[in-house]
Amino acid sequence: LRYRCDGGRLGAPDVFCTTEPGFPDGLCFDSEGRLYVAATLAHEVQVFGPDGARLDSLPCGAGSMPTNCCFGGPDGSTLFVTDSRGGRVLAFDLDAPGLPLFPFR
Repeated sequence: LRYRCDGGRLGAPDVFCTTEPGFPDGLCFDSEGRLYVAATLAHEVQVFGPDGARLDSLPCGAGSMPTNCCFGGPDGSTLFVTDSRGGRVLAFDLDAPGLPLFPFR
């Protein structure tokens, strides 16, 4: 869902994108405005453009359950994905760095 800000308040939600099949879990953005969503039951990370259109998928393997993703690596363009069912961390080298995360306050 996406919520618009309206005078300092959250507006009504609208659907931005949908993961098919499965449920969305962890997510992150890259510097090009693409959204990466760990699609648990689809066994992949699904990639959406700034307009919410699905652009790509990053398969994590049959039987996997991706639960979170974040960017890191020397230039920030490696997407790390946790696979809770396989007990492993996957890495995808991509063409754009991720947006920095803000520390918990």
